[in-house]
Amino acid sequence: MAEIVDNICASRDRKNVAGVYSVDLTAAFDLLRNEKLVEIMIEKSIPAYLIKIIHTYLEDRPGYVQINDARSYVRKIKAGCIQGSILGPLLFNIYTSGLCDIVKPCSVISFADDSYVISSAENEEILRPRMTLIIKDHFDWLNKIGMVCNKAKTELIVYGIPEIEIEVGGEKIRSKNEIKVLGVLLDNNLKWDSHVQRIISKCKSTLFSLKYHRKYLNIKEIASVAQSHIISRLTYTSPIWSFALNYNLRAKIRSVFFLVLIIIRRDFLFKLNRTKLVSYSGIENLDNILVKRASMFIFNLIYKLEPTEWAGRGVLIRSYQDDRHQGKMTFFDLSATKIGKKSLLDNLKVYIENWHFDWTSLSPLSFKQRLKEQYQDM
Repeated sequence: MAEIVDNICASRDRKNVAGVYSVDLTAAFDLLRNEKLVEIMIEKSIPAYLIKIIHTYLEDRPGYVQINDARSYVRKIKAGCIQGSILGPLLFNIYTSGLCDIVKPCSVISFADDSYVISSAENEEILRPRMTLIIKDHFDWLNKIGMVCNKAKTELIVYGIPEIEIEVGGEKIRSKNEIKVLGVLLDNNLKWDSHVQRIISKCKSTLFSLKYHRKYLNIKEIASVAQSHIISRLTYTSPIWSFALNYNLRAKIRSVFFLVLIIIRRDFLFKLNRTKLVSYSGIENLDNILVKRASMFIFNLIYKLEPTEWAGRGVLIRSYQDDRHQGKMTFFDLSATKIGKKSLLDNLKVYIENWHFDWTSLSPLSFKQRLKEQYQDM
């Protein structure tokens, strides 16, 4: 998600227009062809013994359909990889790895069967035919490897220009104001209002259930439930959007957070102030949660140089430079579209300065523990 935002912001920083699209695959994991996968693995010089193991793993798997006590005949499954398995997403990524060659020079960000292609151009006159050709080539390639694409559900969003409509294979694709990217609503202004409103609405819908179950659980148990089902959702992907929120949106997130604490403590008469609610609930302060998540994100970015594409563009070096035109990081810098003034560089400096310990030699696990120790009393 952060890499998608990075690419869009980098394009807008260059005064270019950008387009992002994703295609909807029907039964993607079930259509993976075993023999085709073997060919691809051979092309990628994967060791023969691994190819043989994977081929045997996928070949002629038995399967049947059962409804109540009725069971169908056992048949051999000649295609597909096992969804929910550890190998499933990896094998699918290998199977579809050729997409990058098909849509050059676009950027491709993939997670299993969710792929997002980002194209940038100087103006709309160049972007429109380019994206039309790219999407057509994408559809043809998917058909070639045995995937079934639902063209009507292809999502397109553009930046820097009004909405556009392109036609591919007789199907008209109109750009939208917002699309969902791995559970995050991304709009065409790089604002986060819709996404925040959506997660707030979802969190509020679970508050009643939390309140109902409160009478059956002790404080520690209900706090664990709240942490897993509400607060984790409330702060999902927060390092990407939390710094770009206005005061009203921040206030709404805080309001939901303290509603959770009120239910945990059953303080429906509002006898406790917010400091005591945090202290008595056993849940960490919301600000600390956001800071820790952002710190871990930055630490992984610098220490582990992830994603590798960012590392290749010199993120570690650029992160300490002051002049934007000399390589300042841009994947939180929304100044090009005049949305928010804080950039990741500003936050990066603040967080690193606040790490009152030597973090350069720490592992991610040790770093997380040191963060916990540092912020536990805040």
